[in-house]
Amino acid sequence: MSIALRRAATIPMEGTLRPFFHPWGRDSAVTEPAVTLTDYGLTLLCWFFAWRARAGVREGLRPWAIGLFAGSGAAALFGGTVHGFFGDTATLGHRILWPATILSVGATGLAAWGLGARVGGISAAGRRLTRIAAPPSSHGAPWCSRAARHS
Repeated sequence: MSIALRRAATIPMEGTLRPFFHPWGRDSAVTEPAVTLTDYGLTLLCWFFAWRARAGVREGLRPWAIGLFAGSGAAALFGGTVHGFFGDTATLGHRILWPATILSVGATGLAAWGLGARVGGISAAGRRLTRIAAPPSSHGAPWCSRAARHS
């Protein structure tokens, strides 16, 4: 490490200098701007892939592919909003959006199972595999309602 970098690391960060970049100012409503912007970017990307899957994916796989990308996008949107604006667990936004995030992740997992089971083209085995995967994906719903009541 150079002398200048060592010296800069020991300078107290007071006054107008701040150790972290806050694009909206330190007292802004956005609590985690990097996480929020990343999640919103993922949301746009996932929704673009869901839109492209309407025409670019085989007929039998299409609903599962759209569900995979749309569910991922919804989870990123809900999660980014929680991280950016509702970090306090006592807020109504957190109590609504965090369980929605968890449920979206579960729905995305089910869509991934359904898509993976049907990629090979074996529909009967794929349907059985999806039925096996559906109950674990739906177990998030009771957990979400309990977590929302107790947080």
